[in-house]
Amino acid sequence: MHCEKCGKQIKDGSKFCQFCGEKIPNISFHKPSSSVKNDGKFNMDKIIKGSLAISFMIIALSVAYYFVIFIPHKENQIIEQQKIAQQLKEQKEEEEKNKAEEEKKNKATMLNVCLSLAQDNYSAVWASNCKSNASKISTGIANCRESSLSDSDCRSIWGNPDSSSDCSLPLDLAKSIEDSLNKRKDECFKKYPQ
Repeated sequence: MHCEKCGKQIKDGSKFCQFCGEKIPNISFHKPSSSVKNDGKFNMDKIIKGSLAISFMIIALSVAYYFVIFIPHKENQIIEQQKIAQQLKEQKEEEEKNKAEEEKKNKATMLNVCLSLAQDNYSAVWASNCKSNASKISTGIANCRESSLSDSDCRSIWGNPDSSSDCSLPLDLAKSIEDSLNKRKDECFKKYPQ
């Protein structure tokens, strides 16, 4: 207990302050009765039990949320992601298949173009050699006539000039042109394999 005037500590139950002499008002101290203690204890028990009940309910609701809402939702998300991944995989496979088919068609087209160019070149070389050969034969017949042989004799020696694109050429020249065609065709098949 403290003096109200000087603030120093004095003995409980003193009527005057031993330091300043001030009269101490009569203050009665009474201990709480046992019924108050029991009520306080009873209230504390209620608070603890209530807190435990609320904590248990929060835990129960959390567990229920986890098993009833969160896990099924998560599983549905995983299933949906797997479906999307499968669709993307199938789409990619389809695109690769279409791309491979397109490349195969392009290679076939390019091969046909290459073979066609080789055949056109072959025909042009053959026709050019036919004209060249017909020109040589015509010149040979003309020179033969000047040497006083008859036209029929000169033609039997030199043959008839044929400048058409499908004329007969000498065997070695025809074989050379055929070999050139086959070589170009082989190059086409190597360049555009099927």
